[in-house]
Amino acid sequence: MKNGPMKQHIPPILALTAAVLILTLPALHHGYLLEDYKYIRAYSPSEILHRFASNWEPTADETKGYRPFHTVHYTLFHLLIGGDPLANHILKSVLIVVLTLLIYLLAWNCSGSRAAAFWAALAYNCLGANAWQASWINHRHHILQGILVVLSLIFYGRYIDRRRLAFWILSFLCFLFAFLLKEEVAVFPLTLAAYLLLVKRAKLSSLFRPLAPFFLLTAFLILMRWLVVRNLPADYVFPPPVPAAPGPLAREYGRSLLGTLVQTYGVQDPISPDFPMYGSGLTIPRDYLGLFSLLGLLIFGGTILWSSGSSREKRTAAFGICLLLLSSLTVAAWYRNNRLYIGSIGVALAIGPLAASAGASLARAGNGLVRAFAAVLALAFLAAYLTANLGAFLEIRYALRPGGTLARLWDEWVYEGYLPLMNREQLERFRERLLRSGREEWAGLVGEHVAHTRETGLHPDPVNPRQR
Repeated sequence: MKNGPMKQHIPPILALTAAVLILTLPALHHGYLLEDYKYIRAYSPSEILHRFASNWEPTADETKGYRPFHTVHYTLFHLLIGGDPLANHILKSVLIVVLTLLIYLLAWNCSGSRAAAFWAALAYNCLGANAWQASWINHRHHILQGILVVLSLIFYGRYIDRRRLAFWILSFLCFLFAFLLKEEVAVFPLTLAAYLLLVKRAKLSSLFRPLAPFFLLTAFLILMRWLVVRNLPADYVFPPPVPAAPGPLAREYGRSLLGTLVQTYGVQDPISPDFPMYGSGLTIPRDYLGLFSLLGLLIFGGTILWSSGSSREKRTAAFGICLLLLSSLTVAAWYRNNRLYIGSIGVALAIGPLAASAGASLARAGNGLVRAFAAVLALAFLAAYLTANLGAFLEIRYALRPGGTLARLWDEWVYEGYLPLMNREQLERFRERLLRSGREEWAGLVGEHVAHTRETGLHPDPVNPRQR
């Protein structure tokens, strides 16, 4: 933060940390959720090595993909803090704080504005879909990937400013690790090029040599993914692949963009009620409020930013839009789910300068009634947009609490599908969770399962209490 004394950043850093803790600490008591029982454990060295040449998920009944660091990061953290849900939730919250402050640092480096950096980092955490990573340990790899992507941008920016090879190497390694966590960052070299052109104002001719290794690494890892997934069974492809035709791809791309911009759908998704994070679109009034508010912010805040914002703030907003557009390419083609986290950084980077320029215009004397009215409207639309997203955020978090509607449904799935994959510690934790949420009959059956496993070394077939 060379553009000013460090002490000027203390208030926004403290405020952002407090905001993250307010949103994440209520989820510390959530315990494990669904795949947490399956994934949060230490993997053997052979399992880890095998993931570098095969599907990311050892039981081969999940989505296809090449994500070897999925097992690496779970093993690393399991060795550090064990399998206690509370410790893992605390670590998750710490990582969200780290990501938030890195987004603040990136936005500050891009815009030179503390206000723009603050609003960008705050907006990121208020987006509705971030409730999943704030409430669910399994989404920790999304937080880590976001950290690595932002670090790669920051390190590359330092390389451009100081021309030290160490910063280039750090940027390259962060990108490598981010890709090995999940393939949706395959377009990151294009994002990095946009960052250099828009923010660092680099010449196009100067990009080819330093960025070439990023593109070569991407090509190699995409080839690895193709080699891994081509021979996997087709019966567990979820979600179904998009037809390789312009029409379906364009529709998915548009749906991906809309889902990332308007993250106001909570757990009332009629299309995908069991996994509402897989849905997108406009289904309830809150979604229309979110879209309308965002459009209002873009119109009035964009007008103010264009007329009176600094050049750096304009370039930061433009880069945020580019990041959003580029990150949606692989998301639309490969995933259509869990897609929002990198694109959300782009949304935040675009919102930050809009909010900062509107606030500055309102505070500046002598701007006239018209400009002041436009600034008030921009800030009102911002407040409405963040309120709609926070409504979805709180709704999701509430449904994922131990006695929440979605958590209870997922606990039934855990009982029916995951018990044979759980070790004794996880079985005991699952039994405690059922007792805490008032399901004594289920807890008793899990206790019988534990006793049977202890005596025979084998997992019995689970019996649904509704079928007794």
